[in-house]
Amino acid sequence: MKFLILILSITYVTCHNIERRYVDNDVDEEGYDWEAGPPRYEHFHYAENGEIDFAPRIIGGTPSWHGEFPAKISLQTRAGAHFCGGALIDLRHVLTAAHCIVTEFGAVFDPNAIRLMGDDLSIQRWGSGSRQLRFASHIFAHPSFDMRTYQNDIGVVRASVIFIQTTTLQAMPRSFTTPVDNVNCNLAGWGVTSETNTRPHPILLRVELQIIAMNFCNGTQSFHGSIPDGSLCAGSLDGSRDACFGDSGGGLMCNGQIAGVVSFGFGCGRRNFPGVYVDVSQYNGWIGSVLIFQGTQDDIPRPPIVPSSSSPSMFIFAKVITIALIIFTSLSH
Repeated sequence: MKFLILILSITYVTCHNIERRYVDNDVDEEGYDWEAGPPRYEHFHYAENGEIDFAPRIIGGTPSWHGEFPAKISLQTRAGAHFCGGALIDLRHVLTAAHCIVTEFGAVFDPNAIRLMGDDLSIQRWGSGSRQLRFASHIFAHPSFDMRTYQNDIGVVRASVIFIQTTTLQAMPRSFTTPVDNVNCNLAGWGVTSETNTRPHPILLRVELQIIAMNFCNGTQSFHGSIPDGSLCAGSLDGSRDACFGDSGGGLMCNGQIAGVVSFGFGCGRRNFPGVYVDVSQYNGWIGSVLIFQGTQDDIPRPPIVPSSSSPSMFIFAKVITIALIIFTSLSH
């Protein structure tokens, strides 16, 4: 049974190209059903041969230099397909978003389905000589994470073997206070700066974002009250700088500390719609308990499973099950 769960997890992560409630720039905010929950960012898309055929844009982004974001981690499938970002908070633990490590129904991935990559600017299959790869041993999604509202959208992945600290790969401290309004912060993410690329080769980009007041961000001119507690907003109100769909789970760096985790946003580079981040300072108690956890994956408290009637397309789930069963059958003969 555990083997079948592993196959399901690997298959789901591999097929994780369809992100929940994705909103593109053709959708008007006045026509969006805000009561149905917040919109979602879209992840990377891959062709059948494993090549990237869609990469998220980062509005106003510029290439980063090696070591500028030493805690930057890529969450990948076992085959090496990047699907989310993360931040190294010690040499064995990566902070990320809960929605990155659960299925459409809220079931936590099997750790064997995920690997972690650090110390590289590229997410192409062949990276630099400094690249470090680790498989996951434990996955922690916040036990109160709500798939429908993205409340408590925070998680941690534990590496099976610690990363080796270098001048360009280092853990970064977490923030224990909420960044004040208007302070400038930095975000790094793998993406492209043009929508016209048909076969993009994304590198790690950086963008400077400003903390936006929550009373505006969650007001009627912006997210209409759909932002959950424990969140913060960052971007630019004119839409000139935005992480867009890129790098869910990535760490927002403010004053040299990890202050936020990329959670969701509305479209890409839209005026009055900055990105929404988990406020790390609100979750340090839970994160601390994760870092000292000594049990097995089965002992980890998990978020509730979303009933199928309130979750996205059953077709997607059926497709994943079908592919998984084919793989399971072929491996059992």
